[in-house]
Amino acid sequence: MENLKLLIVEDESIMSHTLATSLKNFGLAEIQTANSASSAMQIFRSFQPNVCLLDIELRIGPTGIDVSHAMRRLNPNVGIVFLTSLADPRLVDSKIPEMPEGSMYLMKSAVKDIEEIVETLKSVRDGVAKTSKSKVDQHFLDLTNTQFEIMRLIAQGNSNIEISKIRVTTVKSTENAIARLAKRLGIPNSTSASQRVLIARRFAELTGKI
Repeated sequence: MENLKLLIVEDESIMSHTLATSLKNFGLAEIQTANSASSAMQIFRSFQPNVCLLDIELRIGPTGIDVSHAMRRLNPNVGIVFLTSLADPRLVDSKIPEMPEGSMYLMKSAVKDIEEIVETLKSVRDGVAKTSKSKVDQHFLDLTNTQFEIMRLIAQGNSNIEISKIRVTTVKSTENAIARLAKRLGIPNSTSASQRVLIARRFAELTGKI
């Protein structure tokens, strides 16, 4: 279909197979899949796709965003689309690199049908997508990098003391930061324990875990 040569980078085999099958049924003939950063780069060099569809969380090793930058270094014109459960890539790591210029961002839960994915792939084919960065950023959350880090540490089960040690700050500063985070997330004032549970639950929702 319209000279689309696609590499899918997705570590969940069922998801990868479903995407590849659905896109082939839609008319895309040239498709390869990879389930890790290393295999993605190996296939990228030999297959030479003009569009890549990547998940961001690849479990082991570099993220999909890291992989996309490595791909762009080899081919500055390759189109990049991220298909992810994450409401914001900083949920993986508050220091995660920015997405490559012109890349597109789709949330799995928000995609209506396979045609939407196809149209997005076509929009980034053969170079930088004709879309503003703001259109990509509109999906992201109005939280600071520090708030992402604290939310993730709470979800991992760290106490306030442990968070303070990790972030090299005082317990009081951590408590204040958690209070600001809860307010930004719309979580009402309550006991510390229940507030932490609600923050952890919100993190799970935003990462597509529940």
